[in-house]
Amino acid sequence: MPTVQHLLTFRQAQENDVLSSKRDLKKTCSIASGASEPEDIHGYCIALGDPIMDIIALEKGSMLEDLGYERGGCVSVDDYDEISRLVSQSELKSRVPGGSAANVIKGIAGLSKHRWKCAFVGKVGEDSVGAEYTQRLADAGVLPCLARSNSGRRTAEAVSLVSQDGQRTMRPFLGAAQELSLEDLPRHLLSGARLLHIEGYALFR
Repeated sequence: MPTVQHLLTFRQAQENDVLSSKRDLKKTCSIASGASEPEDIHGYCIALGDPIMDIIALEKGSMLEDLGYERGGCVSVDDYDEISRLVSQSELKSRVPGGSAANVIKGIAGLSKHRWKCAFVGKVGEDSVGAEYTQRLADAGVLPCLARSNSGRRTAEAVSLVSQDGQRTMRPFLGAAQELSLEDLPRHLLSGARLLHIEGYALFR
């Protein structure tokens, strides 16, 4: 039969586990400036996927034909210079933190009017785009659990060029998002999740 000392020892071990969980969460999750560390790490709705800054722009003239692009569809690019070239030659309309899973979790946060705790897990680069993505995700009511790449790869961006007839031509650059590994995952947060949504694209890596 457990003694009082046994019960006190067990209780202390539980408290230590909670403190350890919070320390691990703080290390893994990027808390935007002004945001506080979550007191309760359990019960989160979590999405895991590619954090991509979506860039919506209007096609100018015949720029796609001039660049040798076929109008429509979605083709990934490996060279970030191509993203820069498309943005410089088009009419920029908006920049929105996106990616399939991020859009899902932002929708849950918004529809629940922030009554449900929401978090997003992914990987960004050590750059201004990653910092902007992190801050704007937090502004949308989502805890950004974004690991930082130390390889020098840039944060993922995707240009969506809209033609005059409404056709959309997409060119995503995945960059640092492709580096997400098991070591980057906030395991204590995941273990207490009430819902986990995993982006289908992430399952093919």
